[in-house]
Amino acid sequence: RDSSLSQQMGVSGIPQTFVVRSDGIVWSVHQGASEDQLKMLKDDVLAAIDVVEADQEQKDMGDF
Repeated sequence: RDSSLSQQMGVSGIPQTFVVRSDGIVWSVHQGASEDQLKMLKDDVLAAIDVVEADQEQKDMGDF
């Protein structure tokens, strides 16, 4: 059985970019390279940061 990382992650094209949140969740996967892809990648990174920060704020509010 071939267990290469590319097969495990479902990579079928190059470049393939994964946005992984700081909590280890794979937020999104992007394949290819173009101006549109760059904008989508930037938007996904910012959205992932927002979600992690919101989760942390919610946890912090529960620490009273």
